[in-house]
Amino acid sequence: MGLKGRADLHMEEISRRRKGISGGLSLMIGISALLLLAKGVEMVPVIKSIKSEDGDIIDCVDIYKQPAFDHPLLKNHRIKMQPTGSFSSTSRTNNATNGTEVHQVWHKSGKCPNGTIPIRRSSQHAIYLHSSATDEQPNRSCSVIHHAGIQADGHVLGARADINIWRLRRVMKDEWSLNSVKIISSMDSFIQYGWMASPFIYGDDSKTRLFIRSVDRRSGRDCFNLMCPGFIQVSSHLALGATLTPLSKYMGVQYDISFQIHKDSKTGSWWALYNGAALGYWPPESLPASFHGLSAWWGGEVCDKRVDGAGNQTSTMMGNGRYILGGRGTCVYVSGMEVMDTTRRRRWMAPPAHCVRQSSVYYVVSTYKKYNASDGMLSAYYGGPGMRRPVFYDRRPVPHSRMGHSRSPSPREDPYKITSSLSFSLLRDSRFLQDI
Repeated sequence: MGLKGRADLHMEEISRRRKGISGGLSLMIGISALLLLAKGVEMVPVIKSIKSEDGDIIDCVDIYKQPAFDHPLLKNHRIKMQPTGSFSSTSRTNNATNGTEVHQVWHKSGKCPNGTIPIRRSSQHAIYLHSSATDEQPNRSCSVIHHAGIQADGHVLGARADINIWRLRRVMKDEWSLNSVKIISSMDSFIQYGWMASPFIYGDDSKTRLFIRSVDRRSGRDCFNLMCPGFIQVSSHLALGATLTPLSKYMGVQYDISFQIHKDSKTGSWWALYNGAALGYWPPESLPASFHGLSAWWGGEVCDKRVDGAGNQTSTMMGNGRYILGGRGTCVYVSGMEVMDTTRRRRWMAPPAHCVRQSSVYYVVSTYKKYNASDGMLSAYYGGPGMRRPVFYDRRPVPHSRMGHSRSPSPREDPYKITSSLSFSLLRDSRFLQDI
């Protein structure tokens, strides 16, 4: 069948699934489908569809029909359902003060059968995004990416932490804000995993969504979720790009998720785990041949398309949009940061040394000991509102400020000191500056 005939069949299928949408939008979707076909992207047969109360549609797809197998080096790949090997680990606490685990909204409406994976159905906007040669990589048009977090340098086989989950009130429509664990191979190559918000990518109002991302700038690859083939999903319970619930409340119940990435000792694949359960993995064939874990990163990032030489900057929020003045319950935390060592024991341990990193005075980070003080693991608060809040700093932070993880900086040592007397008083007395 020719390209035009295949496109007609796909357009009919899209029209059948989307009854009630306007003719103009149907035409745009059809054109997008034609673009996808022109690029060799086949539409995957759906076994079951679930309509979520938040508006998302989740398609249950045969695990061997997932987008990963469009990768030319994975055509004959045999899926591994669990990582191999064993390693010692410290115990992880429950991710909510009331015992409720963070899950996804679509779970209320159904579940995918065994042998399938859930894939969030792309909106017309996302289909066009995927089909456009210039917009396929959402990171390319960022003027700068702001960071606020902790980086541990040195060869690692994994990284994990519990990251606080919130709803962001303000993300500019063409930008994104994310919070993640990241394994860095070089400045041009990394993989990361966490939660994010982006009207640009998802076509919504900044809902809190699960994501993965892989970057290899040497080959021009910068992909979120399943936009590019390579990541093999094994979970039938979690959908990349789907919304998370419940979310933390200001001065209320706090929720977090344990995000983990580690290298399989036998296969060389890099696994992503959600609260200890396998989500999926990046096979070595899908990553650059030279990919190694040279650094681990925990924290937030913001895509800024508004920064310029005149001092203007985005007002997209990071974390939960608040500065780290009030401690737990008021700003985002990442707790229990650990790396997997490179010995045969493959055990989890606190980073031997770390750097506080931030690229903007509008987003800040500071370390502290874990709030329950039972294990003393390295943790941090971070975030900020973007440029809108009138808070000023007495100097720009040092990009790589090295501090020992056994203690937090005193106000005198803090490179992010706020000059306002009221703000400085809050900063001086807040919990994140104490050895809790």
